[in-house]
Amino acid sequence: MYLLSALSLTVALISSTFVAAAPNLEHRAVCGNITNAYNLRRMYSDTVKDHIYTISVFEEGGYLFAPQGYVAQTLNAALLFRFATDASSLVPLYHLYQSATQTNLYTSSASLRQTLLTVAQPPYTDATFPGSVGSIAIEAYVYPDGSCPGTVPLLWASNSLITDNYYTIDTAEYNSFVANGYTPMDPVGWVYPVPPDQEI
Repeated sequence: MYLLSALSLTVALISSTFVAAAPNLEHRAVCGNITNAYNLRRMYSDTVKDHIYTISVFEEGGYLFAPQGYVAQTLNAALLFRFATDASSLVPLYHLYQSATQTNLYTSSASLRQTLLTVAQPPYTDATFPGSVGSIAIEAYVYPDGSCPGTVPLLWASNSLITDNYYTIDTAEYNSFVANGYTPMDPVGWVYPVPPDQEI
């Protein structure tokens, strides 16, 4: 009987410990570990007037050898996640492509993606990696808002005249593009900036 009572007390203590720790575990699950995030890489083609982005070094290499003549510009000072499992609050950053204008576009809005796929003219499709038969409809994962500490908005500016979309976390850079004919759009998500001691 005493053994059973002691066992019950032990189970109760363990249970209360897990309950007390739950909020911290929940917080860690909602906001991902920045060390699991990847640099957002930006390239540009002066030939087709188009910016393209990826968190994959492999994909970057493919774009740099593509006939459109993309050149690497920067790591863009932003960190995005590769997997949805990195945090429970992450949402997909969709990558779409309009072949008629050779335009790449990124959005975390599922409704906008659906509109671009079904209504937009010329139509968009889920992007495909050069030389691949599969799509890369999801380029990365971002936060839908700034709830997670340390995150900043990934700003979006669009230019319909040259059909280009520009994304950055640098407000001054963003304002410069807007001042030069780009239209300010809603942020496509919230991301981590690269820590100053890790900037390249």
